[in-house]
Amino acid sequence: MKETKIIQTPWGPAQTADEIAPGIIFYTTASHGGYFLSPERNAQIPLKVRKTTFCKLGLKGWYEEDCDAQIVESVFSECFNGRRESGRSLTDVSAQHKHPHSQAAGVLEACELGELQGADETWTGF
Repeated sequence: MKETKIIQTPWGPAQTADEIAPGIIFYTTASHGGYFLSPERNAQIPLKVRKTTFCKLGLKGWYEEDCDAQIVESVFSECFNGRRESGRSLTDVSAQHKHPHSQAAGVLEACELGELQGADETWTGF
């Protein structure tokens, strides 16, 4: 009998894990869920954006499904082929949650335009 390792997420033990692309996994739990990014993928998200995530979980590679998921889906849009777990855009979330996700939207927009000052050296853009 094969033993299955239970993955602990910030929201409790994972019930499902869906690998969207290498280094991008969407986890669900009994009550919540979100994305986990490998260190290599997470390094592609500017530090300023990771710091705006719920409880700063983005610093550890975790992006909760209600608001932070849109960061992952925006930065790695080529991995989703129109399929988004959140079903919302980062702009939609920013309008609904003025703080701190509006900051993330602004930083991501600046990155997209190549205007971000002091971004991580690892930032490769969209």
